[in-house]
Amino acid sequence: MRFSYEVPANGYALGTKGHDADKVYGLTICNVDIEEKDCQSCIANATNEIRSLCPNSNGAIKWSHNCSLNYHNVDFFGHIDHET
Repeated sequence: MRFSYEVPANGYALGTKGHDADKVYGLTICNVDIEEKDCQSCIANATNEIRSLCPNSNGAIKWSHNCSLNYHNVDFFGHIDHET
C-alpha cells in the first residue's frame, strides 16, 4: 500500500485499502509548515522505512519531525492507543 500517493494538499489522510482479511487502515499526518511535495516525500520515506524494518508486520507507526504514518490491519480509527 502506498498512502504517499494519496495524501492531499492539507497533509492529512485517513482511509482503508483492501477487503475483508486483506483490509488495512491507514492515517497520515504532515506538519502544516511543509510543502505538499515534502509531505508526500516524508510519507513515502516512512512507508519505505517501515517496509524495510518490519516487512511482515500487520501494523506500524512511524513518526518524524515533518510527518507520521500509522497503519494496521485492525480498525483503530476513533480509538485511543494506550500501548504506544
